[in-house]
Formats: sequence, structure tokens, C-alpha cells
Amino acid sequence: MLGAESGHGGEAYEQIVAEGEILLQLHHAGTDDHHGPLAEAGVPRGNGVLLWFEVADFDGAVERLRRTGATIVREAELNPNAQQPEI
Repeated sequence: MLGAESGHGGEAYEQIVAEGEILLQLHHAGTDDHHGPLAEAGVPRGNGVLLWFEVADFDGAVERLRRTGATIVREAELNPNAQQPEI
């Protein structure tokens, strides 16, 4: 979708990389890695994650998104606050 690929791979940690640059790091909260757990077990956390990605070709990204078959909750529109298109 973003022209990115796995930069690490694994059950507990992943990097999403494009053109040699890390775009996103994903880390399982309960993994006791070199830094210790990122969240305390049994303590409620939020209800999800929101991510925004900026792309050079918004229309092209929307078409790639449509081809994935992903559920689109809200169609592409101009965000009145940011004055940028989003989907």
C-alpha cells in the first residue's frame, strides 16, 4: 500500500521500511526485551490505535488501497482542519 516492506519480521517486533528509512515500528507491549515490558500486565489500555501516513501521491495510494479489498470506513475527503485529503 505504502511501497514499504518488512525491515525485521518477528512475533514481538517489526519495522516497516521504505527506501531504507524506517516509517513505523511495531512492538508487542508485553514483550520483555532489552528495555523491559512496554505496558504493565493487567492494566487496561486504550481502545485501539490511530495511524496517519503522509504520501506524495494521495490518489494513487487510494487506488492501491481499494485494490487491497480493505474496508473503507469513510471515503476520501478534505480534512477541514488540516486542509489535507484523508481516507
